[in-house]
Amino acid sequence: MKETKKAIAYFRVSTDMQRDDLSLETQEKGGEIFARDNGIEVIKKFTDVMSGGNRNRKGFLEAQKYLEEHKDEIDYFIAYDVSRIARDAFAFLSLFNKLNILGVKLKLITNPNLDSDSPMGKLILTILAAIFEFFRFDNADRVRDNMIIRVKEGKRMNNAPFAYRMVNKKMVVVPEEAELIKFIYAEYLKGHGIVALERMTGKDRSSIKQWLNNKVYAGYNVFGARKMNKTTFKPMKNPDTNKIVEAKGDWEAIIDIETWEKVAARMNNNREFRIRNVEKTSYLLSGLLFHSCGSKFRGNAGRKGTYYYRCIGCNRSIKTDIIDEKVLDELFNNEFLQELNKSTGKVENKKEKELIKLKNYKISLKNKEKKLIDLYTEDLISKDEYINRKNEIKNSIINTEAELILLENEKEEKKQNIDFAKMFIAALSNLKNAESKQEANKILKMIIKKIEIDDNKEVFIHLNF
Repeated sequence: MKETKKAIAYFRVSTDMQRDDLSLETQEKGGEIFARDNGIEVIKKFTDVMSGGNRNRKGFLEAQKYLEEHKDEIDYFIAYDVSRIARDAFAFLSLFNKLNILGVKLKLITNPNLDSDSPMGKLILTILAAIFEFFRFDNADRVRDNMIIRVKEGKRMNNAPFAYRMVNKKMVVVPEEAELIKFIYAEYLKGHGIVALERMTGKDRSSIKQWLNNKVYAGYNVFGARKMNKTTFKPMKNPDTNKIVEAKGDWEAIIDIETWEKVAARMNNNREFRIRNVEKTSYLLSGLLFHSCGSKFRGNAGRKGTYYYRCIGCNRSIKTDIIDEKVLDELFNNEFLQELNKSTGKVENKKEKELIKLKNYKISLKNKEKKLIDLYTEDLISKDEYINRKNEIKNSIINTEAELILLENEKEEKKQNIDFAKMFIAALSNLKNAESKQEANKILKMIIKKIEIDDNKEVFIHLNF
């Protein structure tokens, strides 16, 4: 009796309102029919309702983890098509390479005859992944261009902020809330700080700070000031000021532009003053340190000039000099760092040699093809022999080209890993030369996501890559 092959399946839609022909239900039904027709047992399904450009999708990550833990039990990875797996060529190829390593075949419902084992199949999948990524970015550019046009026309692109509400797709002022905004701006210019305004109004300081920074109250539309970090998928300040668009909005302003500019100038001056004086009270691991209870540590000054980090959850404390030294020692003596120093240059050389070898082989095949034509034109071989040998050479060239593309992709992936390594090493070098704790803290935040400490004061460092 023929042994039943086993598989896991992955299905994805961009939103829970996805059109019917690509809904999760449609994809899952297609998967059931595909599995039944091919004698495959689907032992587990994974789904996501999220953009294919996000590499941190829960279902996508869980599917890969399941594959690794049950690699000896799985024969196939089933998906609807390449675009449902990822709209990011790098993410797709990373999964594809992982499947090859684990010995799991990729099966696409929309293209059941595509053999992911053959060089031609690998080439086609690689090209498809690149095409889907191109259309994703092309579509994103078109959406952004349309939004910029609407911004320049004065249309509000986001939800109405505090003191406004949307009426027939246009922002109108909420009088009572607008009076509070005017009061906050006026009192801030009189010299009252954000903490004082918090006491005076009963509003939290984060909201007050946000209102004081928002040019919408002066009647201006600002688009592109923040962008999505492609690695963490979190919003961040847009460093490219050329991509920030500002235009007069079609709503009533609550304050005049002169008032807004005076407030902005005062906030900038206060920010510069805080930066100049932060060294007096700064802590090296500020914003990075977490206790195993899940709460964050904050700097705390004790008696006789002793400084501590204190957990805001369980109230445990640890001296700053002890934990600072421990973290730095962990970083500079990290096995990962030692391995990076050894291997940074080796991978590139190895891949380069393989590429050169394949390129030379391709040239030799082309030469064979030319010689074959000469043999045939001089009647030294028959037509049938010519056709057979020509097809053999042609297939060899196609397979070689497919291998070259895959190797180039692998080389690029390794290069990215090496770039991460070089950035890590460079950051540690800069850390040694940092002139202040505040500067060192900024460098640490570039390479460290968070630092966990347990009750035994064991340190666990989570890097950003």
